[in-house]
Amino acid sequence: MNPNEFERSDWYAPAHRAPAPPQPQPKKRKPHTALKVVSLSLCAVLLLVASVYAFSDAFGVRWFSRRGDGGQSHSFTFEIPGPGSGSAAEKEPAEETPDDASDGYAEDFRDFFRQYYTQTEPAEDEASKLARYAAPDAFRLSLQDAEGRQALTLQELYASCADTVVGIRSLEKGTMGYYWGSGIVMRADGYILTNQHLIAGTDKAVVILSDGTEHDALLVGEDAQMDLAVLKIEADGLHAAEFGNSAALTVGDDVVAIGNPLSDSLSRTMTNGIISAIDRSVNLRSRSMTLLQTTAAINEGSSGGALFNLYGQVVGVTFMKLQNPYSDVVVEGLGFAIPSATVKAVTDQLIATGKYVRPGIGITVGAVMPEDAAHYGLPGGLYISSVSPASDAAKKGVQEGDILTHVNGIPVRKTDDVLAIRDTMSIGDTMTLTVFRDGETLDIGIELYNLNDLY
Repeated sequence: MNPNEFERSDWYAPAHRAPAPPQPQPKKRKPHTALKVVSLSLCAVLLLVASVYAFSDAFGVRWFSRRGDGGQSHSFTFEIPGPGSGSAAEKEPAEETPDDASDGYAEDFRDFFRQYYTQTEPAEDEASKLARYAAPDAFRLSLQDAEGRQALTLQELYASCADTVVGIRSLEKGTMGYYWGSGIVMRADGYILTNQHLIAGTDKAVVILSDGTEHDALLVGEDAQMDLAVLKIEADGLHAAEFGNSAALTVGDDVVAIGNPLSDSLSRTMTNGIISAIDRSVNLRSRSMTLLQTTAAINEGSSGGALFNLYGQVVGVTFMKLQNPYSDVVVEGLGFAIPSATVKAVTDQLIATGKYVRPGIGITVGAVMPEDAAHYGLPGGLYISSVSPASDAAKKGVQEGDILTHVNGIPVRKTDDVLAIRDTMSIGDTMTLTVFRDGETLDIGIELYNLNDLY
């Protein structure tokens, strides 16, 4: 479940033009020289190497901010969830070992699964260095219903909503350039919603309003795991966005993204598309996020921008798109946004306390494929690849190599099954894990703890 991360500095590359079809040429017979034979051999080797990479593509997800003025890009590429996070992606063939059977399976299922689900330490979150602002009133984000409303034309939507999107420029002492991205006006008195990765590790953030005025920002609260942050600027009378309920979306709904791709010279760019998926699970730094998938174009600098429904309501915060990590090819029409329902749950706590508290279980799991379960005579479920020593799960005896079959009596087959149950519970609640170990089924009650204590 540990996604590969790739640092990249080539933030933007033009689309590749397809080569013109070869024109027929008269054949000419040339003598085969030794030099030509060597050259052809080298070409064959290069083509073979290129083919290996070409056919081993694993798509990744990139979140988007942009480093300006020649600085290094602030970007990462992440794997789409593979077998370790519950998808049915095809596993790479394991290397032969002396213990492997002729069918490729190790004698012990634990040895087999260790090839795919390694024990990993949680990724460290980089906090912002911005000065803090204590919100005097712990207001809550309100999600409005669109029932009975008339859908806006694209022109009407842009005229009504474009100035609710702002530019954000953040800087880090000792480095050249700046990070560039987008934000959304939450309230008329200067509360701004954005992505946390835009301000991670930075000392200063500037919010650029639609009229071009710039305001230094303070940090109200941040949560790196959900990649959300709330900033505060000294301003009044701003046009605040209206937030809609992402739970009301269905696949095929029309949406519009407004953000600041590449630089301030392209600020408040609007693109349109549809909702491609509602509950798309994506692994971000070894943590699963459930996101909206959209065909609306999302580009560098769009991080923290708004995804609107056709009623002019923000239903998501745009922040990443799919990219092939092994080449410069950007996959179009596959963008992602944090649903407004998630945004509300996180920002309500950020405004009230400056941080988001979530319950933790303390285990890392990966899907047990049906064919693997059948081979080893295992029940369906999730392979527990690691247990956090700080968790109650470790204290109560949950072990690496256990097969998790049920949580609170509910069958689990994907990581999201476990997360869906966890998200209905609170810190201190008792969760019952049903595990299969050495031919026995055990029910183990564990206490959920503050996940922030681990990360």
